[in-house]
Amino acid sequence: MEDIDSKLKAIDLNKDASIEQETTAPVTLPNIASQCGEDEYLVKTIDFKGQTVRIITQNENGPCPLVAICNVLFLRGDLDIQPPDREIVKFEYLVDRLGDYLLNHASQEEASQRKLEKRRATSEYDLDDALSILPRLKTGLDVNVKFDSIHGFEPTKELAMFELFNVDLVHGWIADPQDIETYDVVVNKYKSYNQIVECIVQADEITSSVKQQTLSLEEEEKLHQGFIATEFLHNTATQLTYFGLELLLESISIDSLFVLFRNNHFSTVYRHPNGLFMLVTDSGLVLERSVIWENITDIDQGASQFYNGNFKTRQEEDISIKDANTDLDYAIAISIQDEEERQQQRRQQQKHIVKQDKQEKRNSHISSSTESVSSPSKKPVKKSEKCIIS
Repeated sequence: MEDIDSKLKAIDLNKDASIEQETTAPVTLPNIASQCGEDEYLVKTIDFKGQTVRIITQNENGPCPLVAICNVLFLRGDLDIQPPDREIVKFEYLVDRLGDYLLNHASQEEASQRKLEKRRATSEYDLDDALSILPRLKTGLDVNVKFDSIHGFEPTKELAMFELFNVDLVHGWIADPQDIETYDVVVNKYKSYNQIVECIVQADEITSSVKQQTLSLEEEEKLHQGFIATEFLHNTATQLTYFGLELLLESISIDSLFVLFRNNHFSTVYRHPNGLFMLVTDSGLVLERSVIWENITDIDQGASQFYNGNFKTRQEEDISIKDANTDLDYAIAISIQDEEERQQQRRQQQKHIVKQDKQEKRNSHISSSTESVSSPSKKPVKKSEKCIIS
């Protein structure tokens, strides 16, 4: 543990040189896709739970646990991509960020009792060896699945990295107990994928070595077990069963992020109240903001749909926009109608005022005319002169 810092420095990250090169010669879309190399990852900006989050995508549909772990940490807010305008990151940059996380955060996180016990069992390759294991996450890992539990994996140093980052690794490749014969062979007798393959190989050897000869009871049993094992692998080629899908929905807490191993691929998955949603990390969709998640509703993705950051399909999004526009149009129409009614009221009031004013003037004129008729001017009376008789 005392030489962790020196181990971190020992990894050839070329951190300063790569950052200086990327900041002095920024690459702009849409030229990134053509310039993105094997160890480079395009950055995609998405909306998640009311926040803007930047995740990384893959150039190839390869089994990359590094991408899955990083995206869980990005979505949880434990890590972010800096600077904010970075459009592409290199493998060395991600390893550097993960190393910083282990040194600064992983030891401080509270873990469940199950994780504490598991870490004690694998303490010989905990944080001390983690920095040397990190580069291996770039490629596919050797995974031996156990068919009895969503957490059934044979422990390895590489898979222990998920525990160190407090990232739950699960699978849905579970045998159904109701299929008694298959469950007995796959789970009770052989337990894991590697042992199932060994069972099939032994059955093939018996078939090729024994032609017309009579088989022993043991050989017949092995052939029968090999047949059942072959049928199980054939029927669950996507490495997911409906029983396993039900277990995932029942066992994973709502509003949880985890990594699902399926089809030899590590995927970041979110347990939404409406089901399981897998993060879409195809770099070809880096600019497509309406394609963020893909729901998992069956074992072969035949009925899956793409969703945006608000977990709405494009059709639902279009309906929401249409409804919003309809509501806006209705509000505008109501506003125009109200304004027209107000203008009509004002015109009526003005007409009433004008009419009233005219009436008042007419009444005033009639009143003055009446007074003139009722009070005529008096003429002076001429006095008669007296007669004088002389």
